[in-house]
Amino acid sequence: MLFIWWYSTGLFNLLRQVRDHIRSYAHSLNLQILTRYLFVPMYGYKDIWSRLISFAVRLVQLIVITIATFFYIVFECIVIAAWIGLPVVVVGNIIYQLSGAVWQSLQ
Repeated sequence: MLFIWWYSTGLFNLLRQVRDHIRSYAHSLNLQILTRYLFVPMYGYKDIWSRLISFAVRLVQLIVITIATFFYIVFECIVIAAWIGLPVVVVGNIIYQLSGAVWQSLQ
């Protein structure tokens, strides 16, 4: 009965939580706002150098934040894979240990 919950309701709950975590992480980094103001100069200066510096700073920020978000998504995928594989590993180790005990008692 545990495996039915683990691979149905439990997995869907985990997927929903992972989706919400990724959304809140991206929202906390303000990716939409950063991309919206990518070409707007900082501090209200309108000369060409201020525009270029603002664009370069925001572009570097966007690249770093995108890389951080990518690694966060990879980490969450590892969590999902661990959730899926954990019962298989546990049951496999139980069977391995029991078969070893039975094999030792037969000799």
